[in-house]
Amino acid sequence: MKRWLLLVLGLSSLGAARMEGRTPSHIYDKQADFSHYRTYQWARFPNALNLGELTEGQLKGTLQLALAGKG
Repeated sequence: MKRWLLLVLGLSSLGAARMEGRTPSHIYDKQADFSHYRTYQWARFPNALNLGELTEGQLKGTLQLALAGKG
């Protein structure tokens, strides 16, 4: 029983360390007026979590509706 518990805890800690991931960084001109921009681009990162085509499509659709609602 103790071996099983140690195995589960060890695998859990490995999974948690992997989920930590990177935080996105951004550099932009704080004086820039972003209200004039009307385009955006979906970026792909090499080590990003693969959500699958269906989930990715749903997420993109939801975000596009939210952005369209803002004008």
